[in-house]
Amino acid sequence: MVSNRISIRFAFYEISHKYTFISQENLNTFLAKLKAYMPQYGGYCAYTVAIDSKKVSIDPETFEIRDGKLYLFYNSWGNNTLKDGREKM
Repeated sequence: MVSNRISIRFAFYEISHKYTFISQENLNTFLAKLKAYMPQYGGYCAYTVAIDSKKVSIDPETFEIRDGKLYLFYNSWGNNTLKDGREKM
């Protein structure tokens, strides 16, 4: 499920988060397995929250599924926290 900012028509709101999808089918898949697809750390950059306790926006295309959980990461301006985290582990 890749979110396309141009053609988003379907959304799900959970407290202070908005999850967007390009199709009703993708939204239904997400809702059917909500706990499996819900990102860790509230949808903020997993590396930055874990290391610095700071909430940083993410790049939705920079993610990792580890032990069945979705982790999102910051990736901009030559700073890829997914790569950084793997190198430091």
